[in-house]
Amino acid sequence: MATIQLSDSLLEVAQAAAKTMHRTTPKQIEHWALLGKAVEETQDVSAVKMAKFEDIIGRYSETFEILSK
Repeated sequence: MATIQLSDSLLEVAQAAAKTMHRTTPKQIEHWALLGKAVEETQDVSAVKMAKFEDIIGRYSETFEILSK
């Protein structure tokens, strides 16, 4: 286990949330960290999908123009 520095304000909010959610303060902070990680991973996957989609649109743009006429 590592020791980390946290701001007093984050610690206060985490303590209040932990009490409400029936977790310890460290477990609450860990929970938030895992949620943040999941959000970032989802954004990364979405960005890759969007890049692939834009690549497909770029490759077939002439076809789309012909079909739309």
